[in-house]
This record gives sequence, C-alpha cells and structure tokens, in this order.
Amino acid sequence: MTGANVIRFGSYLPLRRSRQHRGRASAGGGVTIEPTRSPKIDHRIYDSGRDPSPSEPGLQGAQYESARVRLCRLQSADIAETAELLAKSADFHKAWVAYPTDPDEVAGFIEHSPDNGVLIFGIRRRPDNVLVGITTLSRIAYEPWLTAECGAAVDVRYRGNGYVAEGMRLLISFAVEHLGFHRIEALVQRENVRSVRMLEFAKFRREGTARGAVRIQGTWVDHIRWAITAEDLAVIQQEITIAERS
Repeated sequence: MTGANVIRFGSYLPLRRSRQHRGRASAGGGVTIEPTRSPKIDHRIYDSGRDPSPSEPGLQGAQYESARVRLCRLQSADIAETAELLAKSADFHKAWVAYPTDPDEVAGFIEHSPDNGVLIFGIRRRPDNVLVGITTLSRIAYEPWLTAECGAAVDVRYRGNGYVAEGMRLLISFAVEHLGFHRIEALVQRENVRSVRMLEFAKFRREGTARGAVRIQGTWVDHIRWAITAEDLAVIQQEITIAERS
C-alpha cells in the first residue's frame, strides 16, 4: 500500500487525485490544494514536518476542541503513534476497514496525503494529549457540490468512551465553518452498528441505501448513506446554545 489511500467507514481504498484539484507550494513550504472553480474553500494542508504559526488559519481555535478531545492535523512526528494505534486496532476494525499498520506505510499515508487530496486529523484526548483516534476527509468535490466524505478509526484501547464521536463533531464544524463545505457524507455497512451509533451522535441523517457502493475483496457491497449539511449544523449549534443558557 502507498500513501494514496483513505480510511473510510467501509473500506480502505486507493484514491486517485481529482482533476478538479490543482496544487501549488505555499510560501511557508506547505502545499495548498486549490479548487479550480470555487474560491470559497481555503483548504490548507501544511508540510507534515512543520508546525503552523499561530497566525496561520486552521485548527488553532478553541472551537475545534471539546471538553475531552481536540482535533489536530497528523504530521511526521505522529507516525509511530498512529502506526501503533492502527496495528493494535486492526482486529477490531477488520470486519469493516483495512488499513496500513507498518510504520513506513503509515508514513506514506500521512506524508503524501496533500498530493492525494486527503485531509487527515488526529483526535487527541485532553489534557494528556493521547491519540485516541483518527478521522479523514476525502472524495472532495468543489462547486457546485462542496461535498466531502468522512471516515474514522478508533484506538481499540479507548473505544466505548465516545472520543471519536466527539472528534467527528469537531471535524464537521471545521469542515463547514473553516473549509467551506456544505455537505459531509459517510458510507457505512448496515451491520457496522458502532459506526452508525457514532454518526447518530454526531447528528448525521440516514438517507438510504447506496447499492453496490464499495468493492470489498472483489465484491460490490451495499452501504447506508449518511450525511450532514451546513443547515443541519446551524440547527444543532442553536440547540446547544439554548441548552447551555437554560
């Protein structure tokens, strides 16, 4: 496997770079994947070996932290920890997802993600900064769609605590508020009850069956399509604000 792969709820598949993307080097040494038609998304993926300065846009704001977890971009320093997470959790996920566990393959997955139009984030527990899961945005489509597909993997040692579900909520807020997406989708096999519960917690809506959506081990498998939109997020945030004031 190479870095041109994406963690999804239902599979771990190669992702070909869309013709709708064009990349350029940024002044700070990072890479910016630019939409060819939409100026709305400023969607920066920094050099994996360099920390962004506080003035740079991204995940520095406290709005992408919850009481228990925070969202962060994965970089070179996270390779060993990410590889350990994926290796220890492989048996737990094998019915639904297959992904690299070798450190070299994980390094490729993280370091080449800008070239493949993939955003990869770590979910770290506060305050000890332990990596408890990862989440991704892929299959990115610009105007007129402004859509991406999300995926996630949990560290089996920390499952059942709701950390990844909280991280998914943060990811949706980041994708809509900072990156300018209108719609985030997820494809999940019907039997993958844990992922379904996580999406329900994050307020995704079930939209129906995507027949033959993903080829897994040579067989085209039906998946349930879930989605959340910018309008959904606005309603959720309003409900949270009302609940906090009451």
